[in-house]
Amino acid sequence: MPSDLLLDACVELNLVASGVELAELAGTVNARFVMTSVVASETPWVNPLDASQPRERIDSDGLAARGISFVMLDPDESERFVELARDIEDGEAATLAVAVHRGLRVATDDRKAIRLAASLSPPVKVLRTSDLLKRWAEDPQVDDAPAGLAVRWTEVRASFVPPSNDPNLEWWNAVIAT
Repeated sequence: MPSDLLLDACVELNLVASGVELAELAGTVNARFVMTSVVASETPWVNPLDASQPRERIDSDGLAARGISFVMLDPDESERFVELARDIEDGEAATLAVAVHRGLRVATDDRKAIRLAASLSPPVKVLRTSDLLKRWAEDPQVDDAPAGLAVRWTEVRASFVPPSNDPNLEWWNAVIAT
């Protein structure tokens, strides 16, 4: 049975930008994608592939139709959220608060949130955009061309490139080169 994986806004944006079907990606990583109401209220945009076109708004209704579930913070999580929001942005703070209280994994690329997740009790397991796309790309049913396209689209549409300390940076660069 798939386990819940909390997405923060940056990973949500990157995954939507990649063009990979979210339900397919979730199945590949054996997860059910979930976002907090705080993250859902953030309205990120993706860049078009054609620079002459306008940016596209990512709306919560569209995400729900694509398989992402949404959760509200309970009172204990709200209290933890306020504490965490002193150190990190609201979306990441809400995501980590829910993760700690519900024992869930988090998908984030935010450096501060990654460091903070490791220091929490209990520590929160973190996946990055590159982890998710790499697992999807390594599925035998996905050929190299779509994987390279998904990575390129993520770079163009989300303006995302993994940082130099990302454990999957070598894989990312190799896929982009194909």
